[in-house]
Amino acid sequence: MPIAANPSRRKKGMDEDAFIAAPARERASAPTTKAKQPRRNVTLAFDAAIYERVGVAAGRLGVSRNAFFSTAAVEKMEQMGI
Repeated sequence: MPIAANPSRRKKGMDEDAFIAAPARERASAPTTKAKQPRRNVTLAFDAAIYERVGVAAGRLGVSRNAFFSTAAVEKMEQMGI
């Protein structure tokens, strides 16, 4: 079975090469504020109820729990001026 572009994501009037190249252009033009830092794996322990609430909140935002925790930590540090 041949691979075909998802027709619902194609923009009208865009040829196939432009369609394929569009995501690469979007990534290349995305603003970067800082150089990518090395990641660290950590283990956190939460009350089960809090963990479930975080799961619901992350789901509503359409992000992973990890992304939710990271964003919440950054927002809190910005509030604190750190």
